[in-house]
Amino acid sequence: MWSRSRGVTPITHAYNARVQEVAPGVARLPLLIVNAYLLGEPGGPWVLVDTGPPGSAARVRQAAAERYGQSSKPEGVVLT
Repeated sequence: MWSRSRGVTPITHAYNARVQEVAPGVARLPLLIVNAYLLGEPGGPWVLVDTGPPGSAARVRQAAAERYGQSSKPEGVVLT
């Protein structure tokens, strides 16, 4: 059982977390127990690193649209 009083964040909160820029041109997208990374400056070409667990596509698309534009597509996808 998850307990906020113990400082543990429920997984549902991690899935709903916002994109965080961790370095210039590097954005981290928390997806359950893994992270996806969007590499590239906002509005420019970009690469997706890791796609997340099954069911993450909509969240990745939303984050990419917010950062790079609604019709943007990655130049490539890197799986680790």
